[in-house]
Amino acid sequence: MGNFAIRNLSERAHEWIRRRASARRSSVEHEAREILETAAVGDTAVRYPMHVAQRIKTLLESYNEGQNITTKPSHISMRLGHDVGSVFDDWLNALKEPSFKDMADICELFGANLDWLAHGDGQPFTVERLHTFEYKYICEILSRPTIRHVHFIRANSSDGELAIIVRADNDTFKTYSTPLHVSENVGATGEAMLVTLSNVCQYFWVYRRDNNIDVSSHILDYDLYISLIHGIKHPRAILKRCRSVYWWEEIYEPHREGGAASFWPGFSELQKQIGFYVENATWAKRDRVLAEAGMREAE
Repeated sequence: MGNFAIRNLSERAHEWIRRRASARRSSVEHEAREILETAAVGDTAVRYPMHVAQRIKTLLESYNEGQNITTKPSHISMRLGHDVGSVFDDWLNALKEPSFKDMADICELFGANLDWLAHGDGQPFTVERLHTFEYKYICEILSRPTIRHVHFIRANSSDGELAIIVRADNDTFKTYSTPLHVSENVGATGEAMLVTLSNVCQYFWVYRRDNNIDVSSHILDYDLYISLIHGIKHPRAILKRCRSVYWWEEIYEPHREGGAASFWPGFSELQKQIGFYVENATWAKRDRVLAEAGMREAE
């Protein structure tokens, strides 16, 4: 067995090792030796908590990026239902290893991907892909009782890809990617989905007044949009960098004048296309009547 002395170790490093030893009910010497051995030859049992801790740090940093008041580890411990504020801090500093159930709770709070947190697989945040965009279905998933805010996010591109972020009353977020392109340059199938979007927006104009829910629309730089739909950044951080514009209020009023041209090139033409569809397609008229009444389906 080799041995040597380490001089001039920083107080910060010494304190971290001391706290780790205390948390693991071990000695400072044992923990220092284990850390050195891990760094030199590798040890999955020791390295795994460190990898998890780094991923937890990534989640917290991205979560805090989108708000003005910093969420501290003690806040997270309390929101996760723990009796002491140091629990999350211990995980964050690899002093203790969270169980898979703990990781699932963390992911639920942050809207994160459990496979990524536990194993490093995939991307940090979950995104649900909507493969269909039907009026009743979309209204139902976006007006669940716990939802407090619906954000329609259009990519700042000629295709105008659409994502939706919802915030629940426990301050958790969820992102949906959609097959929609909010642009006048679409085919017949795309036009049908755009009419559905306009009817959904009309529905929320009525629904929000009596149900304590906010609705807003935004335009987002394309590179940030990609970060959102690929689950790289927390939705709150993305929302902070969006440009808020009220296109959602205009898109369901095909004949409304004024202000529309400033949203993006082609918006006025898009309004005309939607108006034509609503006036000539039976199903579009039916859904528009429901939307104007704040209803998802006929009684």
